[in-house]
Amino acid sequence: IGKKWNDTLGMGQTYNSLGSTYNKMGNFPLALSSFQKSLTYKEKRNDKMGMSNTYINIGSIYQSMSVFDKAEEYILKGAKVKEEIGDKYGVAGALKNLSIIYTRTGKVEKSITVLESIRKDYNAFMDPYLKSAVLGNLAEAYQKVGHLNKAIESAKECLKIREELGDSIEVSYSL
Repeated sequence: IGKKWNDTLGMGQTYNSLGSTYNKMGNFPLALSSFQKSLTYKEKRNDKMGMSNTYINIGSIYQSMSVFDKAEEYILKGAKVKEEIGDKYGVAGALKNLSIIYTRTGKVEKSITVLESIRKDYNAFMDPYLKSAVLGNLAEAYQKVGHLNKAIESAKECLKIREELGDSIEVSYSL
């Protein structure tokens, strides 16, 4: 029906939903295909917010597939568009995802640089959940390079936020 009526908004959203569902099922090739189709419709509409989210979704799928160069490429595309449209929270989230790629690929110092820049440049735009995720990632990265005092400091800040949120599952990950 969406194609018949030329409903580019509905088609883009439907393919995005399919991509999310396939991702949850672990079917990354179908998730990737669905997100790429969603992106086509969002580009036709020049839906910058939708495009940025879909770029990041595609990057996350590539990350799950351990295709880190493509993951980095798409997450950076998403972050760039989010910056262009003034979505500071979205930029911080995208960069946090990028830091995970850097840590997993052994570029831990680069990850630390990204995470510290998020804290400096985007702290005012982050909610407590994103702040705690950034701090948790930072604690892990500092630990990997042997900066144990900084790792402990970041982990304690993360734990404090998660306790304030009453998030017992995330608190257990912080310990």
